[in-house]
Amino acid sequence: MRISFGRALSIIWLLTGCISHVLLDEKSSGSSYDGLQTGHATLHKRLPPNVNFDASVSAADKHTIRRGLEEMVILARAAAQANYATGGVDDIYSKYFPQGHAEKIQALFKYLAGIPQQWGGKIHNAPNWDLIIFARKRGPQNEEHGSKSLADTDLVNGGQYRITIYDIGMPPRYKTLETRNGNDIGPRTSVKMEVFGGLLMHEVMHASQMMHDIMHFSSPTDTTGSRDASAFIDDQYFSSGPGIPIRQAYGGYDCQMLKRILPNRAIYNNDSYMYFALEAYWYHHLRRPGPGYAYAEEETPEGCLAQFKWCWKR
Repeated sequence: MRISFGRALSIIWLLTGCISHVLLDEKSSGSSYDGLQTGHATLHKRLPPNVNFDASVSAADKHTIRRGLEEMVILARAAAQANYATGGVDDIYSKYFPQGHAEKIQALFKYLAGIPQQWGGKIHNAPNWDLIIFARKRGPQNEEHGSKSLADTDLVNGGQYRITIYDIGMPPRYKTLETRNGNDIGPRTSVKMEVFGGLLMHEVMHASQMMHDIMHFSSPTDTTGSRDASAFIDDQYFSSGPGIPIRQAYGGYDCQMLKRILPNRAIYNNDSYMYFALEAYWYHHLRRPGPGYAYAEEETPEGCLAQFKWCWKR
């Protein structure tokens, strides 16, 4: 689940030529990313043949969610092909995860992207998408949690995971790769990097039975899963200092603080994966944000309201 304090302010973005899809031709020759972004039309083959929806999802919203899943694949492929070495200008990994877990984290992104690989002693081509059903709920209020939510994931009857998307989390209110202005992406990690495909990645990773084929095994050849038999990805809680209330690690700043304060929890935090993937995508296309970490003041309700940004719950 991802939570928002404020509603996004409606802004009409000028067409500056910096929208992400215009930047797709700016690939560096010989880069490991060559061919990464293949366009929406050819990405359909990497998606499940049948995305499951319940009766609450309109035809128009089905189309929007399918496009969001295409974005999720694009982000996952960017993350899978990112530089996992540390210390360089393109070092994204050390912002979000501790050393010693790169192989598994890369495998998780390959899994989401549908890139065939061996892991846990068997070949994986793609997740079991039959485990997920998408739903819609009008309005921003989540009665169960008593808060304004972008989306929620719940385990329902039959072992399926229901991902419910609220109005505040749906495009056009929530930006996409097509509507996010490249000028939004600055030299530091920011909530302005977010797009709808990232939100769906966050929620899909809550489906622990779908992710366990990678998460429960420590290496490609491990067939026991003994080291991580009870591991699953979920929103992690932490406190950033004495006297500071415990909160969930939402947003780039909190994900980076979680890695510093409780590094072993970072590998189980949904938003840490989402932000890693977002940074991998934007750095490839814009060479931003690079090594710059998030500012705390940009991730507070007052700061993000002043800059027309999403306000995460603190």
